Amino acid sequence: MSLEAIQQWLEGPGSQSVSIWCADPETSTEKSSLGIGQKSFQTYRVLYKQPGRDIVSVRHRYSEFEGVRKNLRDRYLPLGILVPSLPPKNSFTAMAINATMSASNKLDTFFIKE
Repeated sequence: MSLEAIQQWLEGPGSQSVSIWCADPETSTEKSSLGIGQKSFQTYRVLYKQPGRDIVSVRHRYSEFEGVRKNLRDRYLPLGILVPSLPPKNSFTAMAINATMSASNKLDTFFIKE
């Protein structure tokens, strides 16, 4: 995809009518890979809204955001488009606990908003 095609897509009529954001951090647990004990992990709700439609949401782990960032970087960096870094994993958890600074604000950097 050329830089011009990406620019047209970003400025297209649909780009202004879509909102995507991240919210609602939640701690979950699962059995460890050894079957002994449990490990906890943080998930975040990603929400998507188009005018005239209901909000759609899914939950994702921090590691999945790392994968998305890597794919975006691999695809767009050769075109000269910089992909911002994610906040450190520990700060994600700290921000989820701290009501004054939500981790979702940092993740919003990746998403097009109205």
